[in-house]
Amino acid sequence: MTLILIGSQIRIVLPVLQAAHAMGATRVVVFGTQETRQLRWSPWVRRHVLADFGDLERSASQLEELAREHPQAVIVPCDCPAIRLLHRLGPRVPLATTPMPSSQVLETLDDKWRFHLLCEASALPVPPAVCVSGKHQLEFTRLAATLGVPFVVKPTNASGSLGVVVVRSEQDLLDHVVLDGTYGDGPLVVQRYIEGRDIDVDLFAVDGELRAVTTHEVKGCWMEFIHDPVLEEMASALCRAAGYSGPMNLDARIEQATGRIFLLESNPRFWASLAMPAACGLNFLAESLRTSWPAGAQPQRPALARCNRRHPLLRPRDWWRLLADRGSQGQLMRTTLFDPYTLGELAASLPAMARRAMQRRPLRGLAGAVRSAHAPGALQK
Repeated sequence: MTLILIGSQIRIVLPVLQAAHAMGATRVVVFGTQETRQLRWSPWVRRHVLADFGDLERSASQLEELAREHPQAVIVPCDCPAIRLLHRLGPRVPLATTPMPSSQVLETLDDKWRFHLLCEASALPVPPAVCVSGKHQLEFTRLAATLGVPFVVKPTNASGSLGVVVVRSEQDLLDHVVLDGTYGDGPLVVQRYIEGRDIDVDLFAVDGELRAVTTHEVKGCWMEFIHDPVLEEMASALCRAAGYSGPMNLDARIEQATGRIFLLESNPRFWASLAMPAACGLNFLAESLRTSWPAGAQPQRPALARCNRRHPLLRPRDWWRLLADRGSQGQLMRTTLFDPYTLGELAASLPAMARRAMQRRPLRGLAGAVRSAHAPGALQK
């Protein structure tokens, strides 16, 4: 089988490519934009087709050419621009496509305010929130009275935490949103800040029914997968309410004081940490390529409990997996290690890592001196 990965965001297309290689796909074509062009150097990409998602005629022609070359190929839309492109092309898409949300459902779940309203209508817990048309309509006194302080400001249609600001004072709001010339002026959601910890749901659904699901928390360099029946039922209820098909990531938060779970936003597409559940035995791309499920079957879940998020070169204890592990973790480690783009990201991050290490060293020295000073007999010395 040839897979044609369509996407414009390299942070999403790359993990889908890694998941494809982990499941043994050897023929992968990336149909992307200039941002994904770097992936043409990846050893796991047979070909990169440079596309313009705004040019429907050219995109249709390019996909028809790929269909002639690979008549059994399957199209995998990786991100929201790819899904929108396929919806605009409609019947001109010449190949089978993995499940994806309808255009109406996509626009609902990819908009933070519309997502909030859907959750309220479905009796799913979300923090109190309001929507404003732009940053100059933000009034701290009114928002503080309505939502309390702190509160969160975020664009309705951005992803990757872009534009998310936790506001703790009127000066915060002015400095980081209203008077910040780099902050966009589109519609905003203002939401009560939930004091607590983050938790995510990753899922794949078909016609509103969960086929694969996991919940996870990030703890340092580890991503830990847990079974949270309450949060999974929320995800299932949301999928049923929307009639959702395709992969999706949900952001949620557990309130520290009460233990209540609140849904924050949805990402109706693949996600940047897709390789983590794949390394633990649940490859959401592989699930997307399935065509049937046993009647009454429970959703698939990861086999392993946690996965290290750091680059393989920074994990000496796991180096044996590069040669000896023939399972999903070893496969993904080799995929990451030999991918030029991933190696480039690692190289770019090394200076910052070195600075943090140097900053910690004096603190460790100070801590050691304090321990010595309080050790038995230290005063006599």
